Amino acid sequence: MSMGLFRKTMSVSTLGMVRWETDRQKRADAAKRTSKAEAKLLEEQAKLVEAQRKALENNK
Repeated sequence: MSMGLFRKTMSVSTLGMVRWETDRQKRADAAKRTSKAEAKLLEEQAKLVEAQRKALENNK
């Protein structure tokens, strides 16, 4: 907590010369966004496959 507060204070006092987040935090956020995007993509693909399956069943 104190390190985060220190980084934020330094970022404000140096007008952004010191980065607000650490590299580790940036990587963690990017990984979270990537996994959410992958989950959304898989969900959309599953919906597409289901729609295609239903379309094939209706053509029989």
